[in-house]
Amino acid sequence: MVNELSARKCAGCGYDLISAPAGGDSGNSWLSGFFGLFSRQRPATPTPTAATPTGRCPYCRAVNSPQAATCIGCGHPLNVPLQAQYRRPRQPFSERFKSYVTAHWQGFATAAVFIGGATFLLWASSSEKNQEQERKARCTSQARGKLNPKYQIITKTTSIKFIPVSSKTTYDVTYTFQVNGATLTGKSNWAFEPTQLDVQVHYEPENPSNNYADPFNN
Repeated sequence: MVNELSARKCAGCGYDLISAPAGGDSGNSWLSGFFGLFSRQRPATPTPTAATPTGRCPYCRAVNSPQAATCIGCGHPLNVPLQAQYRRPRQPFSERFKSYVTAHWQGFATAAVFIGGATFLLWASSSEKNQEQERKARCTSQARGKLNPKYQIITKTTSIKFIPVSSKTTYDVTYTFQVNGATLTGKSNWAFEPTQLDVQVHYEPENPSNNYADPFNN
């Protein structure tokens, strides 16, 4: 709507023509929209004086044209009963929340996928550790074993955007041990390099194939 050069507020909608940035309200971010759902701010209470036929605003006394819907000085609606201006109609919270979710559903979907993925990784890691602890807890018997001099070195590097930040080296070792006259083999992953061939094997009495090994002197 075309306004007078002296107008501070739009005569059609009451938009602030002086202090607001050009191009409209910039507070359309998802954050400001979210907190706007809970806003209970009320408009200033108008001064209860009757409108004058000369076109003056009954609140700030600015002169307005007969076609103006809002005052060009203070932005209050004109030609509306004063009682209706004390409490402007407000959308129910359910409708405002629905509009907010509709406008920002992509952000909600991205956050949900990220949180769900992180939760799954934490659960999988915790579950794997618990299973490993339960497996070792069943290995209550011990036997001497011999380490195979040939072992595999595994190095894992953690990178952030192709920039390595940390590395971890482990050793996959194999060994043999005897239980009740039978020779069995096993495999373990150590965090340190083997320095001797003698190892201590922990195995499950009912199922010796479930076993793990430590250096003999540990």
